[in-house]
Amino acid sequence: TFDSAFACRLFPEKVPRAIVADRWEGESAGGCLNFASWRHNPQYLLNLSRDCRVLFVLSQPPLEADADADAKYRAIGLCALRGDSRRRRLTVQREDVLGKSSISSTRDITLALDLPRTTSSRPHVVVPYTFDPGTSCAARGPATKSRATSNTRPGGSPDAQIRCCPLGFQISHRAPSRPGEASDFVLSVFTDAPFKFQPLREEDEWHHASLAGEWTAKSGGCPNP
Repeated sequence: TFDSAFACRLFPEKVPRAIVADRWEGESAGGCLNFASWRHNPQYLLNLSRDCRVLFVLSQPPLEADADADAKYRAIGLCALRGDSRRRRLTVQREDVLGKSSISSTRDITLALDLPRTTSSRPHVVVPYTFDPGTSCAARGPATKSRATSNTRPGGSPDAQIRCCPLGFQISHRAPSRPGEASDFVLSVFTDAPFKFQPLREEDEWHHASLAGEWTAKSGGCPNP
């Protein structure tokens, strides 16, 4: 007897794809769009050469075989946003959301969208997230190794790698710091047309400064006449 059944969708090797392994860590565990901190999650730029169908699969490592009986997968999800530049999205309006998945405590989340072509200066932005900010890692199994050959990404950090795939590429961004260490999540992208998928470059990030102050009894209010 059995109590579960699974249907697997297989893609021919010629289908363009990208696979990125990354983690939510510290400030980058920003939570879903319900929280202002969502903007700190890892964000990826998606460039499409034409209108096409795109399938996103967000996966987390399997629970360890000897994990506690109460161990559960984190609640995860992802969204695709309309980009307004090559920089990090800091705010989002309803009309900016091209699509978003459900949020579920399962190993894999999928999202299939028909997306319009982009320009090099205005790519789509893909954001994976956990439901709550600062969510800790679930119990995890051993890391899996890619069969592809890796090369250091020009201008990237020493542990940022690009792995070539047919008609596309596979990225390992902010790769695990120790050999065999598992990532928090794996984001896979499949399309029916050639595309580019890459993490935000450090030089494209916003510069930020803030000041602390207070209003007192002598504060003048707004500039209404």
